[in-house]
Amino acid sequence: MTKFTISACAVLICLLCFATNAGAVAVANPSFEEPALPEGGSKIFIRDDKGLKWTVYGTVQVIGYCNAPDGKQALLVDASKKPCSNVYQVVRTPVGKRYKISFQLAPNLDNPSDLQLMWGLGGKTGTLKVVAVFKPEKYTGGGWKKLPWKKCEFITDAVPADHPPYNVVTFQAERGNSPLVDAITVEEYNG
Repeated sequence: MTKFTISACAVLICLLCFATNAGAVAVANPSFEEPALPEGGSKIFIRDDKGLKWTVYGTVQVIGYCNAPDGKQALLVDASKKPCSNVYQVVRTPVGKRYKISFQLAPNLDNPSDLQLMWGLGGKTGTLKVVAVFKPEKYTGGGWKKLPWKKCEFITDAVPADHPPYNVVTFQAERGNSPLVDAITVEEYNG
């Protein structure tokens, strides 16, 4: 093996190490960029709609006319102005680990409600529960292109040994006029 080959392999290994986050959990469509909307467009999703890569309960809306922090689109968790709309996704979470759930949050223009973060097992016998409630920044004007986004984080308890290797992460509006969500990540937490 030549010096050049060894050096090239070392550089490639370093690049791969820096390019991936070993503790990251796969979240499908974390910034709601799929489906891609026309500039300034929006799309309402109802229960059983396909294409969002999140399961919808109630009515949610992807909008492309705001200042989304990651990409061009964000999610209004409740598009119906009625309580309890949500989106959820099953994520792979090996047992014995804690996780940090991070996302960006912005107020709706009309009297925004708080956002509930739910975590745990779903289903009829599951342990899905509200683990945190987040209040968006106060809307001070400027329209959809000047929303005050803020980063929100929650650290989970360790996933118990008798738990399946997955959890359900859910974002739910406490009432109508939900806030907007974008840039969702779930990663192992070692703090």
